[in-house]
Amino acid sequence: MRGERIVDLVDTGRTLSENGLVEVEEILRASARLIVNRASLTTRYGAIQALIDALRSQVPVRHGGTRCD
Repeated sequence: MRGERIVDLVDTGRTLSENGLVEVEEILRASARLIVNRASLTTRYGAIQALIDALRSQVPVRHGGTRCD
């Protein structure tokens, strides 16, 4: 049995292009969320803030010049 379509998480579409594939339809938009326990945010604020800062530094700036946070 051979499939006619695949489902993939796409950011830029570069990998699709490199493999001769094209996006046909957007099924749904996805995003990531960081959930922090309130007690931990109080007791481990420095470590959690350092993690948040590290993650933010890795998030690419969107076309409008803003980060998606």
